[in-house]
Amino acid sequence: MKISLMRSGAAALVATLAFAACAGQQSVVPSSSSAGSTSNSLGLVEPNAASGCPIAVGWKFGGPCVAFSVKKPYSTATLKRYKGYGVSVQYAERLQGSTKLVLQVATGNGDITGKFQRQAFPPDKHAFLYLAVLDPGKYIGFNQYPKYTFTASSNFKGPCYLDTLYGSIWYSFPWLQGGVIQGKTLTFDFYPSIWGFEGPIYLAVRCK
Repeated sequence: MKISLMRSGAAALVATLAFAACAGQQSVVPSSSSAGSTSNSLGLVEPNAASGCPIAVGWKFGGPCVAFSVKKPYSTATLKRYKGYGVSVQYAERLQGSTKLVLQVATGNGDITGKFQRQAFPPDKHAFLYLAVLDPGKYIGFNQYPKYTFTASSNFKGPCYLDTLYGSIWYSFPWLQGGVIQGKTLTFDFYPSIWGFEGPIYLAVRCK
């Protein structure tokens, strides 16, 4: 059984995930109109097929940006070090959709500007790093949730989380709670769930 996260708000999203957990399901598949895109409650925003770096859709991020191909399984995108942090994202096997992604980073300390659908960027409490990911096509799907690796100039102090923005609410998926810390490296490993999105999505890294 595949659970589709439709555009029904954060409360319904939590209920859907709770149902999936109780039913012992492993597959969570955002639909093309899912909460997987921050545009779900702000009005559907069609990605710009010509968008590269910097990301031209959504809020403006001031950090490094990289456009890369995901044609081959386990493609990795690595951003230039920014404000003491390094970011690397590895994507599993692409199942459908676009062959390209664009990734950009910011800290939230004055480097996220502009308005998206007339709204300013909503900060995530305790977050020290934000990621914006754009699929320049209509939709992209993978056989697993990506692996995220973050490095810092000093040791991470956990627990650490990787939150996803839904509308104006930051939500933490159960499998993105408690990243693995090894000194100055923080890793959120692959998760066996079919996963996909369209348009820009936003992630926040935080440690308590």
